Amino acid sequence: MALVAELYRAYAWEVVIAEPLQGSGLFGEPREVMARFLAPELVEGVLADRQRSAESGDIGVLDYAPMWASQDPGASELRVEAGAQPTEVRVEFIYPGNGQRVGIDYRLVQTAQGWRVLDIRSDGGDWLLERLRRE
Repeated sequence: MALVAELYRAYAWEVVIAEPLQGSGLFGEPREVMARFLAPELVEGVLADRQRSAESGDIGVLDYAPMWASQDPGASELRVEAGAQPTEVRVEFIYPGNGQRVGIDYRLVQTAQGWRVLDIRSDGGDWLLERLRRE
C-alpha cells in the first residue's frame, strides 16, 4: 500500500495544477523514473506503446492517465486501501467534474528493487498490461 500512496503523493500535481508544469505524468516519464514505481513488464509495455504511437502517428493505448482513469485528471477525497490479497491495492476518489466515485485497482509484484505496480485497472475496464500486450 505504501508504494501506491507514494505514487499518488508524487503525482498529485496532475490534479491540482490547471496547466501541468512538471511534465506529462508518470506514464510520460523516462524509463528510469517509471521504474521507481512500475514493474519492468509494465515499463516495457508503456515504452513499446509510445514507440508504436510515434512511428504510426496514431494515439496509443495510453491516451489517458491510468492512475486517474481520465484524460482530464481530477480527484478529491482520495483513499488508498489494501485489497483482498496482499498484492492488491484499491484507490478510490471523487471526480470533481461530475461528482462520481472512481475506483482503480492495482496489482503489485515484489521485485529485486522492492514492490512495484504490475498492473492497473479502473472500474469496468481492462487491465492495462493486458491492453498494452494486445495492441
